[in-house]
Amino acid sequence: MDNLSRITPISRSASLSVAHYSAAAEFTVEDKLEVLEALQQSLDLKTLMRNFATQAARYVRFIGLRFQSKHGFFSLDFRKSSDYVDNFSLDSADYTPLGTLSYRTAKPLTSKENAVLHELHKLLSQPLLHSLKMSELQANCLKDHLTGIGNRAYFDESMERWIEQNYRSHSGLALLVLDLDNFKEVNDRFGHQEGDAVLIRFSHLLKSAIRHSDMAFRLGGDEFAIVLTPTTPVSVTQVSERIKQALKQDPYMAELKIGCSMGWQDWSRGMDARTLFQQADLSLYEHKARPNK
Repeated sequence: MDNLSRITPISRSASLSVAHYSAAAEFTVEDKLEVLEALQQSLDLKTLMRNFATQAARYVRFIGLRFQSKHGFFSLDFRKSSDYVDNFSLDSADYTPLGTLSYRTAKPLTSKENAVLHELHKLLSQPLLHSLKMSELQANCLKDHLTGIGNRAYFDESMERWIEQNYRSHSGLALLVLDLDNFKEVNDRFGHQEGDAVLIRFSHLLKSAIRHSDMAFRLGGDEFAIVLTPTTPVSVTQVSERIKQALKQDPYMAELKIGCSMGWQDWSRGMDARTLFQQADLSLYEHKARPNK
């Protein structure tokens, strides 16, 4: 089922015409089969929603389309200005919430268009459910199973992407690598269950110390990394100080005498992901070698 809520108006500007749209088009059984065939071509969310937009544009005049859910996001020309936005809450056949599908239109949707969209959404629901489940599985493959933060595979993938983005945006990028002090002693004395609790707690502290634009990863064992972007000359210092203070003020970590060593490196043009990590890792071991770190 889909519930409609309309927000109007947003702006006053001309809408873009949609190719192949026909106001007189009827939504026949043959049309439904054709739409369903198009929607079954791929489980990739972006491909699925592009195919859906192509099919929907044959029956409904819209300027932009956007889908939002906790497991996926898709937008097609949704930033273009228009007079109306129509939001539909999509559910699966068993009423599992799938997300919200929004349309930008120049005029209010007609009752006929609403009826066609209702049928289109029913056809979309099952392929969309499968696509979102696949997206969720893919996301889980990039998470560390113990701590819930990004894993090494996600770190490697993200570094390449952020470096590429910084070649274009020049917004600044820094890598901070960390490992825990006294962790081996806790593992040896209290066992791996206690060690796991320390890793989980430290991951929570890292997430609370970074900004929304930054990301924390567990690379393996008691080794962690934080990617900072955008950066200023004081970004690394501010984050590292927050981490130190969080460790000191946490009763559980303080009782076990858990600390951490950190090293970092600012990205510079011409530096690839491997070099950036090597330089940050070298900084970490130089830090660990200092008598009064």
